[in-house]
Amino acid sequence: MKIKELYNIYDLVSFELINNTGNLFLENFNPEYKFFQSPIRTDNHFKIIVHNKKDNFFKKLRINNRCWSIDIDSYFENGILNIFSENIGIKNYFSYIIFKNIYVRSLISLQLLIKNATLVHSCAFKINNRTYILAGRPGVFKTSILMDAIRRYSAEFIGEENCLIHDTKVYPFPLNIDSISYKIRFFSNENASSKMQKVKLGISILKNFRNSKHYIKISDPCKINNLIFLIKGSEFSIRKTDINEILPYLIDNEFQELNIPPTHSLSGINNNYFKEIIEEKELNILYNFKENLANVLKKNLLDVNLYIVISPQTYNKEYTNNLINNL
Repeated sequence: MKIKELYNIYDLVSFELINNTGNLFLENFNPEYKFFQSPIRTDNHFKIIVHNKKDNFFKKLRINNRCWSIDIDSYFENGILNIFSENIGIKNYFSYIIFKNIYVRSLISLQLLIKNATLVHSCAFKINNRTYILAGRPGVFKTSILMDAIRRYSAEFIGEENCLIHDTKVYPFPLNIDSISYKIRFFSNENASSKMQKVKLGISILKNFRNSKHYIKISDPCKINNLIFLIKGSEFSIRKTDINEILPYLIDNEFQELNIPPTHSLSGINNNYFKEIIEEKELNILYNFKENLANVLKKNLLDVNLYIVISPQTYNKEYTNNLINNL
């Protein structure tokens, strides 16, 4: 067994990704979490080991032609999540790359609550020493707003898919920093305009995954000033709210993310079935997750400006102007 990758997230949680498949194609290729590479383990640590096919699997899962099973018991017993790659043909040579990250965010979310911290599925940035966290489900233009804020307002980057909050501060979570840096330079909005543009993005990520060079300024951890929850509607509107109204939105937002690997575009897996696996084992971890998450959010958002924003059906640059100028 060979330790492939070790990561530390602000000394709050660390994790190892271990390749036990025997296939070393693109070993150490992990542009998603490379910002957090570190040789230091914390006391709040877990491991994910990807293996070849195992006959006695816990539960077989499938997305398109990708099949795998996991041993959830070992995670709750000793902090090790075993993933077993099933027979996926030629993709067996990529099995470590495909499966190693699909439960990382789910487990980070559980582990951070132990330290009174949490991820927030959001984009986040800082302008003139004021932070803006924009949470919400996909399709409300979070990333487009982030890209526009960096280009037009010289915003400092905090997160595209996630940020981390702890001790009333927001911490940068640069997931796949090469991707967002490339998009800001060459995309008109968050989506590729053509297949060729996607190919160029992929080539850029492959070329840069071993170095730390990127083209955006990353903020230091700083005080949380504004948190906005975006909801898709017919036309733009904004109103101030309180913790009692916004809390259910934030909890549901994070609860849904337990099943969604942020790296699904690379793995081809859109749903990891984490919630369903936990429920089948009849563990009360999901109830505790919501309860603990509520407590962490309340502690960290006490003096924060909270808003509900209705996002228009289509994005234009006035959306970003209206949002920033009305907060």
